[in-house]
Amino acid sequence: MATTEALGQCNGRVTAPRGFYSHQCSRKAVVERNGKGYCGQHDPQARQQKRDKQGAAYQAKWREKEAARSDLNRLLSRAHDDNLIPSEDIARIRKVYL
Repeated sequence: MATTEALGQCNGRVTAPRGFYSHQCSRKAVVERNGKGYCGQHDPQARQQKRDKQGAAYQAKWREKEAARSDLNRLLSRAHDDNLIPSEDIARIRKVYL
């Protein structure tokens, strides 16, 4: 592992807000990955860990919503079978919530 002085400038790319052009990051490199230096923000390993963590949170939230939809669908089917709610109302509820 090289010292931060030997790593030099970060090899990450910074894109303009509208995406028309990009330039090299101006920060000092603090970590070396595959022979290239990166700052903390553009470190590929740290970025992948962040994406994995966000993906896991998204998947958990998605599973929770799917379980709620499934429960609602099951309740509506029971209500329809027992003639507790008119068919038109069940169709409207399914259109809005499912």
